[in-house]
Amino acid sequence: MVPISKNVSSSLIAILISLVLFSPMGIDIYIPSMPQIGDYFGASPQAVTYTINLFVFSLGLGQILIGPLADYFGRRKVALAGITLYLICSASAGLIHSIEGLLLLRTLQGLGACCTSIVCFSVVRDCCTPEQSSRLYSQLNGALNIAPAIAPMLGGLLASHFGWHSNFYALAAYALLILTFVFFKLPETRPGQPKFKEVYHFSAYLGILKNPLFAFYSCCCMGAMAIIITYVTLAPGVLITRVGLSQVQFALLVGSNALGIIFFSFMAPFVINHFGRQKCVQAGAGLLLFAGVCMQLLINHAGISCLSFMLPVCIASAGFATLLGAATSFALEPFSHNAGTASALLGCIQMMGASLFSIAINSASNYSYWLLAVMMLAWGIFTLYGSYCHSRLSTPLQRTPLAS
Repeated sequence: MVPISKNVSSSLIAILISLVLFSPMGIDIYIPSMPQIGDYFGASPQAVTYTINLFVFSLGLGQILIGPLADYFGRRKVALAGITLYLICSASAGLIHSIEGLLLLRTLQGLGACCTSIVCFSVVRDCCTPEQSSRLYSQLNGALNIAPAIAPMLGGLLASHFGWHSNFYALAAYALLILTFVFFKLPETRPGQPKFKEVYHFSAYLGILKNPLFAFYSCCCMGAMAIIITYVTLAPGVLITRVGLSQVQFALLVGSNALGIIFFSFMAPFVINHFGRQKCVQAGAGLLLFAGVCMQLLINHAGISCLSFMLPVCIASAGFATLLGAATSFALEPFSHNAGTASALLGCIQMMGASLFSIAINSASNYSYWLLAVMMLAWGIFTLYGSYCHSRLSTPLQRTPLAS
């Protein structure tokens, strides 16, 4: 790896990549083991899916709670605390004897992963110019996109040979390795120490929420993420329990879909360059709408199968990857002077909202597949209509007073 700037060495880039991986690995590595976990605890499939939902919820909540702490206590201390919490929760998850205990540990583990993610992007802002940051963000996003393709395969292989506990022990081993790496190699990059009362400005969040451009596109991001999180939580029950795929077969299929997301994520900038951000958002929304129609038709005519579930999911995943970057850009566009605060709020809305929608759909076990299709349809229509209105009425939206 070539250093981005004189302030960012190759070893620091390696640390940042290792920090950003805590979140996707914590979600994806044990997905193939979810039916096993349910059998072990005697828990319903819905209860097991909450282990993902609560992890994602904590990731979102932590954006606005932990972010200011990284400014007050420093990047290094928050990173070490977050990795330690993640390590303890991962190791304990492999030893726990109740589903309730596992749910609590996963909630705390999500907060630990949030610490590492916040520190990662804060260090980039501390050390790089905007141009340098964009290049480093590309590397970090590449790592984020590759992890969902690799982690399920690793988790499936571990679980098939050593049981579901090995997935969490693997996360604990990873956390221990990175904790050592960070302790010796991560410097403190915070430019100065603000007063505690200066780091929490919740009135700024309210001002951002009042901006209609942010409100609409943050909902678009939340809806697209909700579809992906719901697919992830439903997939083990469909493909392993009902269809009968092995853990390794399941991991390969889910990993292939993740590779598709990577492909469309790389294609989205080309769409933006040639047709603009609005067309990119509309194309992604159109794919979500088409996926919802396909799922309704296939399930009604062929029932639940690998094809009737995964084909619409692959189309929806392409829509998610296509629209997410452009929608995020629109949401943050009015906030050049407080982009960090707006970005934290966007992450909070996206993750917390997605987890709550997923919990609601998974709770309706008899209608969950139908509701997933309805959500694809509803968010596709909502995004298409709102984006069309924005393109027709962009001037009033753009002229809304910016949050201070």
